Amino acid sequence: MLLGLYHAVKGDRVRHRAIGILVAFLTYASLVFGAACTFMTSGGVFGVTHILEIGVMLGFLLGSYQMAKGSNWGWYFFMLMNVSMATLMFLQMKPILMVQQLLSLAFVVIGFSRSLGKRRTG
Repeated sequence: MLLGLYHAVKGDRVRHRAIGILVAFLTYASLVFGAACTFMTSGGVFGVTHILEIGVMLGFLLGSYQMAKGSNWGWYFFMLMNVSMATLMFLQMKPILMVQQLLSLAFVVIGFSRSLGKRRTG
């Protein structure tokens, strides 16, 4: 997050190859670490909830990474995260939190459509 903030403040003026490599390494290392923890604590992936939790993890980490790179794939990963979390909240019978995730999904869809419009016009 801090490295993404640094990139947002400096913008395209500063491109550090070392920081890009560090961010990529940390992103994928976090994915591997999270998956390894899941497998070690529960003995594997059992049930729909584990798959949805992996979707939340993938959506957040890869979405943030792709958005920092300026890729539209980040929006898709954020959509995966919101849908996975909303489904988890539904399965846990927490309707207010589910609605919150669906509202977040609406904002992600709006941001995605606006980013597509900007890329087409400019």
